[in-house]
Amino acid sequence: MAPIGGRPQLEDINALGVEPVKIPDPGNAGTIDTSHSGYCELTSTAAQTRTLADPAYRGEVIDLIFVVDGGDITMTASSPINQTGNNTLVFSDIGEHIRLVGYYNATDGWEWRVIANDGVVLSTV
Repeated sequence: MAPIGGRPQLEDINALGVEPVKIPDPGNAGTIDTSHSGYCELTSTAAQTRTLADPAYRGEVIDLIFVVDGGDITMTASSPINQTGNNTLVFSDIGEHIRLVGYYNATDGWEWRVIANDGVVLSTV
């Protein structure tokens, strides 16, 4: 029987194009960079806010993950992120995560849509 495996990987995983891009957390009152797909690890030192701009293209994916909890983060999206019309996301506990995909609505233009949500509270403001 032939051994399983083959040659060991020589290139960095990022060089292969499979590692998602890390989007920097802009900090309190900042705007999340939505010019490309990636993930953003959110950190708070007190109750803070963030703004989520509309996606740049159809199929863009962004993961927002709460990693350091010094207080809640209330994020306001530029457009609704679901059919209910929710545009406010509240992160209150470490580990909360939401994944969004870029979507084009012929009536309203570019919007995000929720793919997965683990603990992030959604509302409409």
